[in-house]
Amino acid sequence: MQKRKIGRRGEESTETLLLAAFYIVLAGTVGLSFMSYVKSIENNTAFEKSYLSKDISFVSSVIQFAPGDLEFEYNQRLIDLGKFIIDLRESTVSVGGTKNEYGVARSKYRYSTDTSLTRQDIELTSPYSVDFAKNGPNIFLGLKADGRQQLDCPRLRTPGSWSQAGVTIDPGSLAYRSDTGVVKSDGTTDEATLMLSIAKGIQSFRSGITLTRGETPVAIKDRKASQGILVSLHAVNGADSWDNPLIIRFAVDGKHPMESRKLACLIGNELYRKVDGFTSVRIYPVSLGFLKPSDPYQVLSGDVVGVWLELGNIDKGQIEEDKNYIADAVWTAIDKYYT
Repeated sequence: MQKRKIGRRGEESTETLLLAAFYIVLAGTVGLSFMSYVKSIENNTAFEKSYLSKDISFVSSVIQFAPGDLEFEYNQRLIDLGKFIIDLRESTVSVGGTKNEYGVARSKYRYSTDTSLTRQDIELTSPYSVDFAKNGPNIFLGLKADGRQQLDCPRLRTPGSWSQAGVTIDPGSLAYRSDTGVVKSDGTTDEATLMLSIAKGIQSFRSGITLTRGETPVAIKDRKASQGILVSLHAVNGADSWDNPLIIRFAVDGKHPMESRKLACLIGNELYRKVDGFTSVRIYPVSLGFLKPSDPYQVLSGDVVGVWLELGNIDKGQIEEDKNYIADAVWTAIDKYYT
């Protein structure tokens, strides 16, 4: 039986079919991409993402070269930041849509190199604002929640127990005899007295919790814990009549930065949930390497998971009224840290 041969014309037909199939697949891919782009244009997200990535990049570069230390809250009146996921790392601002815009491309724009942002790897999902903090030559991203939101805490396993690791509470101020800290405008109380009262409240929950000081002064260099958890308590005298944020700081260049950030987040959520009067909760990293040994932030140094709490404006009266709730919230967060 003689085999049938395919002629040149048959080979050309096969090539034509394969080429047509390739063009169909290519057209479909391009079409889907175009429809995705059109959808983003329809929702005004493509232009907004492009604008935000460039604007935030510019702001971060300006802050990095600003003289001195500062904190800056970036928000927009014309654009709802809650529609976006904002990511700053590897010298690039990346702005993408939320889960409702899955598949829509992110807008990226480079900013001046800053290693501290790279180390943090913070992604802000539907933020109200982007909070920057400049400490020394570095800038950091802060975390913020308001309107009774909850902070998204790092998903980091921290096995163990507080009784094994140890817990130390540092009542702010009284590093020397006249160091009362901020004083309430009517003169009825001061930071040193109030923070010691709250620290004793936390200590009452479990035996074995230690305090860095009592009624007598203790220098900053003598307040450091050797291990475990350290929580330093403070108050401020805010100039703003309505804004009363809860501010929490942790050492980004300490031995346990991610663990400290987790503890800061847990304490922030508990305080914000249990204590009325805070307008927002904000978490900022601080770099200890650029501070003097006598700087109060140095209590966060050493082999500790450490956080610094600023419990709002002393003139609001909230700290006095809610000191038992504050103590309960801090202890609950410490207990949750190990569960």
